[in-house]
Amino acid sequence: EALRVYLEKQLGANPFYETYNILQDMSSGEDANNELIRVLGKTNMKFIPLIYQMIVCEDPYYGSN
Repeated sequence: EALRVYLEKQLGANPFYETYNILQDMSSGEDANNELIRVLGKTNMKFIPLIYQMIVCEDPYYGSN
């Protein structure tokens, strides 16, 4: 939860959640990369590994059995 709060603060809530959703649906390929740049801007692309890490950590906790 602390990571989520940190990322929301750094990126803003809307860009964070939009990026989160894009990363969860990685089937888009190159379109996803362009979309991430559009949402975050090139300077905030450094936060993608943290958001992805959060998704991976949440999956076992919130995922379905």
